[in-house]
Amino acid sequence: MISSCIVLAFMTVSPVSSRERTADEWYAQGLELRHDAGAARTAFSHAARLYTEDTIESLHAGARAWYLAGDPSRALAKLHLALSRSPTDRELQADLETIRDSISYPTSPISGMLRPKRLSGFWYRISPFEIFLFASACGLCGSIALILNRTQQVRYSLFIAILGYGMMVLCLLMETVARDTHPLPTILAKPTELKNGNGSLYSSVLPSPLPSGMEVKQLARRGGWVRVQLPDDSTGWLPESVLLK
Repeated sequence: MISSCIVLAFMTVSPVSSRERTADEWYAQGLELRHDAGAARTAFSHAARLYTEDTIESLHAGARAWYLAGDPSRALAKLHLALSRSPTDRELQADLETIRDSISYPTSPISGMLRPKRLSGFWYRISPFEIFLFASACGLCGSIALILNRTQQVRYSLFIAILGYGMMVLCLLMETVARDTHPLPTILAKPTELKNGNGSLYSSVLPSPLPSGMEVKQLARRGGWVRVQLPDDSTGWLPESVLLK
């Protein structure tokens, strides 16, 4: 009886285990522990591991949690995956630049700083939904013009109908292209030297290591090494083990 009471009392006062807490609860605890950096990062790390849903909202929350947990590499990976599905999301774009600003990029003898370029261009400003609305408007105008051409023989109505339908088809093709706007980069999980060849005995391309969170493009693989391209288009080799899985 006494032992049962002790067990019951322990269960009552003990904190909820990491498996029972939700990601949002761990995240909220991390915010409450902001004056204790170590404990806060642990809480944010638990939260980040629990944001596993394959939605933009979950990916975004996971990115923020990983960033606050002190892991910019995983935060960037989550953000890039979310941006590949919603490239025009302003909050995702802003958080991406915030995390990049926290990384100490090395200098390049070719272009200076190796920080990736900011997201810009038409596809990061106009959403697929906006393109679809414009295509619908063009199709509607084309249909109205075609009806007028057949019923009232309005001047230039056939030309307007052809133009409207042509713009509609063009917009739908643009919407298809917009889906593949944001490429997913390869991200370094830890700092490492960029080599001139696929081996540790080769000389380094840069005077300082590439930082954790560096975004690169894979070009080739050979013998456990990966040839990559940096934001300034220079190339080199990295061991596969340093790349975020």
